[in-house]
Amino acid sequence: MKNSQITFLQNVRAPDQFSTTTLDAALKSIKDKTYKIQIDYIRTLTDKNALKAAKLKLPCVNFTGTFTGKTTHENLTTTSGVVVMDIDELPKDSTLEDRGREGY
Repeated sequence: MKNSQITFLQNVRAPDQFSTTTLDAALKSIKDKTYKIQIDYIRTLTDKNALKAAKLKLPCVNFTGTFTGKTTHENLTTTSGVVVMDIDELPKDSTLEDRGREGY
């Protein structure tokens, strides 16, 4: 699975500007903290509009697979077999187990 092909995008607003990479390479860039400076800056933002605007400029990965043209479900050409869940706004002391008890 670590050689599964996935899609790396310049940012979420540029669905037609992407390249293909492996799952292993994407996870390595996360573990190596390649984007740490950008992410640390975003974590300092308190204004929700500024936070949203900054997040939209970050590079991103579509773990679903590879695409042609734009990264839309109609253009998915191969699947990686990976499913990703995006859970926002968890309190720092919260766990996924806690969220389950709260009915999320």
